[in-house]
Amino acid sequence: MSRCSVVVVVSESRTFLATLANWSLKGRLLVWASRLLVVTRLTLPQLHSLLSSHWTFSMMNTVFLNLEQPRPNLRCALYGHLPYTPVGPQVQQVALWTPQRTVILGSKVTIFPEKHHNFYGSVVNVTGQPFMPFWGEVVQGSEEGRSTVTRYTGSDYYLLETVASALNFTISVTPSASWQEIHLLSVQLN
Repeated sequence: MSRCSVVVVVSESRTFLATLANWSLKGRLLVWASRLLVVTRLTLPQLHSLLSSHWTFSMMNTVFLNLEQPRPNLRCALYGHLPYTPVGPQVQQVALWTPQRTVILGSKVTIFPEKHHNFYGSVVNVTGQPFMPFWGEVVQGSEEGRSTVTRYTGSDYYLLETVASALNFTISVTPSASWQEIHLLSVQLN
């Protein structure tokens, strides 16, 4: 019942973890305040693939505790996916755990790092339909009369523009013919 919780999942199955990611997104299992800890022992390429290819793992508060060396030299690393960095999306080791040294945090990183405070100039695709006063399109012709430029207006667009400025991202409006097409596009993006 709580939307602010810690969920711990233990699995070695990539198929199960991919299914978990898809169903948690469809069923709205997690919200931003939720934290997901996945305990596993995947190879690093498998781990990187899962973290970067599923919305639940890449964009939500998710980290993987990965068993990298079994006993007697037990060692676990904690990995998270950062979708926005100065060099683009990346999987990052956020901590290391050994029985001798307990938890060693990475430099300038927390276990559940903030992922959306700076988009580092990334392009964010949005859809919209003219629906004034919230969203409007103004089409302007060039002096030669051959090309047109679409400018956006309205309270929702201006709000989005302000958020883009504060979070350092660029808005890219995806053309759409109807509200139904917008719904289909949003389902495909998730």
